[in-house]
Amino acid sequence: MIKIYIRQALTLIKQNKLYSFIYIMGTGLSVALIMIVFIIYYIKFAPIYPENNRNNTLVFKSIDKIDNQDSNSSGNLSYSLCSKVLGKIKGVKNIAIKERFTKSGSGYVINMPKGKDNISVDLTLTNGDFWKVFTFNFISGKPYTEANIEANNKCAVICESTAKAVYGSTNVAGRELTINGDRYKISGVVEDVSAAMSATYSEVWTTISKEAMKSYDKDNLLGSYSCFMTINENSTKDEVRNEIQSYFKRLNNTNKNFKINIMNQPDEYWQSTFRYWTNEGPNINEIITDFLIMMFALLFVPALNLCGLISSRMENRLCEMGIRKTFGAKKNSLILQVVCENLALTAIGAVAGLVLSYLVVLISSDWILNIFSNGGATNTHITFNMLFNPIIIGIAIVICMILNLLSAVIPASLSLRHNIIYSLNTKR
Repeated sequence: MIKIYIRQALTLIKQNKLYSFIYIMGTGLSVALIMIVFIIYYIKFAPIYPENNRNNTLVFKSIDKIDNQDSNSSGNLSYSLCSKVLGKIKGVKNIAIKERFTKSGSGYVINMPKGKDNISVDLTLTNGDFWKVFTFNFISGKPYTEANIEANNKCAVICESTAKAVYGSTNVAGRELTINGDRYKISGVVEDVSAAMSATYSEVWTTISKEAMKSYDKDNLLGSYSCFMTINENSTKDEVRNEIQSYFKRLNNTNKNFKINIMNQPDEYWQSTFRYWTNEGPNINEIITDFLIMMFALLFVPALNLCGLISSRMENRLCEMGIRKTFGAKKNSLILQVVCENLALTAIGAVAGLVLSYLVVLISSDWILNIFSNGGATNTHITFNMLFNPIIIGIAIVICMILNLLSAVIPASLSLRHNIIYSLNTKR
């Protein structure tokens, strides 16, 4: 029976080309808009190389320090706070500590031989566990370790494109790299990381020097680092979160000179992407409400327009429906027929919308990934795994089904309320 409905739907498409074109365009545009939003959030939240441990990661970025004179200073974390306090919390498996310097602000350059221009790079200082929390693919060599940092060795990992730009090859582990006049030993080369990966993106990663470990305040709390913690198999994120919050509660109770506000940290990874300021946490309820309102507008407003389009079409088919009722067709089977006919058009529109959303994200990746963030991602490239995955395809199918049901069932039900005599006497 469904095959007959689909065949009939294809016939109707050929007979009503303008109607079909408008319906497919309306469906495609609404699906494209929704899919763009979902793709952006998927790239920000889902486990993607090299941030495959996002679901098992807690993030701690900043604190607000309030002294007894009611003045406060907020900022990122000191290296000491990350490594000697947070890294020692029960249940924490590994802790990645990092500070990033962008090309526009840092002035970090790779010094090239005479006759060649120096190369500006995005550079990130990291600890040794950084390479355990995040799963980089090493093309050659291996990561540096905590032992290198303890020994104050200057080591670097560079990305594939930087290795090719400097040496013309990726097999450069063991060679020396000069950055701002300082010599680093290259311990490894990794696959390029998209700038959309906010926690890990860089072109060069280097060990943190003893000088860079110094705190900004006498209490060794404020600094320039953020940290990412993975959890032991025998612990949960809630247990680790409670341990951390208990530590700062005890610190505040025993310390007379200042209080520390950690603003409900550590965050889940997805929550941390909304933490833009060092003295204020994100309002998650407001963010979720805004997201639901946006989804409602993007999904239901087009569905109402399509609903009106189908209502008009159903008026033209009242006589046909009346004849089918005369021969014993049930209301539910007639509604199913309309839904199946509509599904063919919706499916074509959904595929068109999905393709359009991919094109928009690919072409506009440098700015579109900053729409729902505080900016910062440049030179963003999109990988195959970011777009073509079961979750994205599944979301597209669900959206297609919701649009189809909303736009078909309501007008079909309203139209079929008329009795057989009225339907048969309609002249169209």
